[in-house]
Amino acid sequence: MNIKDYIESGVLESYVIGDLSAAQMKEVEEMAAKYPEVRTEIEQMHVVFEKVAMQRALKPAPEAKRELMDKIFVSDVEATPAPEKDAVILPLREKKRNKLPWMMMAASVVLAIISAVAAANYYAKWQRAEEQLGAAIAQNQRLAMDYDQVNMQFDEMRDALVVVSSPDYDLIKMEGLPVSPESQAIIYWNPDTEDVYLNVQSLPEAPAGKQYQLWAIVEGTPVDAGVFDLPAGVEGLLKMKQIRNASAFAVTLEPRGGRSLPTMDAMFILGTVNKA
Repeated sequence: MNIKDYIESGVLESYVIGDLSAAQMKEVEEMAAKYPEVRTEIEQMHVVFEKVAMQRALKPAPEAKRELMDKIFVSDVEATPAPEKDAVILPLREKKRNKLPWMMMAASVVLAIISAVAAANYYAKWQRAEEQLGAAIAQNQRLAMDYDQVNMQFDEMRDALVVVSSPDYDLIKMEGLPVSPESQAIIYWNPDTEDVYLNVQSLPEAPAGKQYQLWAIVEGTPVDAGVFDLPAGVEGLLKMKQIRNASAFAVTLEPRGGRSLPTMDAMFILGTVNKA
């Protein structure tokens, strides 16, 4: 049994105010004997209830004591066994009726205590439920983001597989030039759709403020095919700008954002298109 849940269930408050059956009272007492936490909670509730009752108690009027004493000793004041005709004797029913306001006051105090404890208990439960709901929502959001990311990666892998396995794409191997002999990349180009994909296999990291730029040689003129950063190109295919009637592709290192014309002495790799 979870003792914390048992304590927060509200049964202990009902026990303290006597709002349980005999069997339920016995069960709580057995739990208090078995678990120190339950016994401590009950003792603390007794203290709290007593403090609340004292704070809400009403101070009787100064003449209340004198009137009460007069009523208590009224039988002693009457000397004869039979009352005189004009004597006024307080009937038993009247005495009980005078106790009613005090009983009502005590009941109102107990009701106020019960309401305060119940409100505090339900507020604590509401707070915990709200925290658990917030955690569940956050977890669901993280799962949704992870799911979307996995789906996106899957779509990219599927698209890449279609490209590299399709006979509609020409494969152009790009080899390193004297600036960077170890550099390599592969171009997948579809002459019909003009789609171009770049797969960087090896390129040095670009210095700060620099960016790699792909060029297509079209009828002897370099045409901008887009800029890219590492390591994005190393992880898979990069979709570049569409190109028509290319005879070769090259990669240069340019200022970030690219240029309208390539820097020839900063050309890292070059590959020519195999004409059928």
